[in-house]
Amino acid sequence: TVCIRIKHKRDVDVLFDALGGDDGLQLVKDLTLGDAETMDLIDAQKSLAMVGDQVISSGEEARLEIRKQHGLINDDGRFQKSVKLAFFNMSAVHDSVGNIADSIKKGDEDKKKKAEDEEARRQAEQDAKEVGQLSYYPTARDWHVPEEVAADDTRRGDARFVAGGAPQ
Repeated sequence: TVCIRIKHKRDVDVLFDALGGDDGLQLVKDLTLGDAETMDLIDAQKSLAMVGDQVISSGEEARLEIRKQHGLINDDGRFQKSVKLAFFNMSAVHDSVGNIADSIKKGDEDKKKKAEDEEARRQAEQDAKEVGQLSYYPTARDWHVPEEVAADDTRRGDARFVAGGAPQ
């Protein structure tokens, strides 16, 4: 990123002569702006991204923003207010933003998978609670003494049948 201030109309003319590329904002050659005291060098392939605090997307928009911000121009072409310009290496910006976007996307996918796994675990626990014990072994039971049978029941004297009371 290179940030500079331009103070002269001739700097604007030199700047727009050096801009080109697909969007009209990329420097097609190295650029030197300013006077002997404050000379700025900007490498080719950087793109004009901001004028002042405004993000721009075309050459016409850049010209309009520069006109808005410089104020009056005196007889020798000097601006009343200097205009701030920011140049970015857009390929590096796209790469870093792409990497950040990829890592955010991967993090979101991991969070989603983790939430789905947690939901499946909770559902399995809930199902297990609803089904109850899945063991084939019988659980301990309380013995309820059967009701008394009638006196004329023929099974009463037979040892093969239970005739009331606790099991023997």
